[in-house]
Amino acid sequence: MPLDIVINRQSHEEWYKVLLLVVGIPGFVTFPFVMYLIIKKSTANMQEYKWYIANGVVMNFILTLTMVLLRPVALLPSFLIYYTGLNFLINWKISEFVLEIAVFMLARKSSYQTAKDMNLHTRTVNRIIARYQETGSYEDRPRGGRPRTASTPVNKRKIKERIKRTPNSRKNSSKDMGKAIGISDRSVRRILKEDLNMKSRKMAKGQLLNDDAINEKTVDKMQKPREVEEVVEEEVLVLDRVREEVPVPLGEVLILGLVVALIVIVQVVDIMAVEVV
Repeated sequence: MPLDIVINRQSHEEWYKVLLLVVGIPGFVTFPFVMYLIIKKSTANMQEYKWYIANGVVMNFILTLTMVLLRPVALLPSFLIYYTGLNFLINWKISEFVLEIAVFMLARKSSYQTAKDMNLHTRTVNRIIARYQETGSYEDRPRGGRPRTASTPVNKRKIKERIKRTPNSRKNSSKDMGKAIGISDRSVRRILKEDLNMKSRKMAKGQLLNDDAINEKTVDKMQKPREVEEVVEEEVLVLDRVREEVPVPLGEVLILGLVVALIVIVQVVDIMAVEVV
């Protein structure tokens, strides 16, 4: 269900103010500063990354300006989705930009000056340069150890689709799913808990009873109803006996009598007054 249908118009206004505060102010403040920074540090090797950064800042500025002028309240859900995806793209490209530009700047400056200009730690710059000199790339080295074979995206998708297709089936036990997919039941439980946020539960089986246990259980269950039945048969007039045993307070009787007497006296006086008239 779209967000603009769920929340009312007053909530729309609150969302608009929050978005304008969170997105608008940074957009207007950082737009001239970042553009100046890009123009000042423009080099031939930074053209591609300049475009990515400038595109992100310009889009932020345009969207904020559109919100201020047109106030497209009904488009807030789409704007949130678009802005989240845009930020993800820009941050990802900037992370690549930081690594490559560190290598580029070190060719002209020292690692200390490079770290100072890029607002990075010196060890970070040295690590990037050492990795580049060793492997010829700024990307991380391959991880050591045995790669994961159970918690793979394919196995996670298979388990999720299997549970979604038949949620109440007994074949969805961790043992059966592990046998069908080709992994251990322990790995299935770990995927359910850590990756899919599901809780695996053990199937409960009823305990089989022999004839003696069944008879004993039946006797225990029927004993109390039979006792109640006997009490009811013996005390047929139990309500009448309770009524007789509960005495009426003398004070209540006197007050009730006085009230009735006053009502009768008032009625008699009214009748006599009417006859006299």
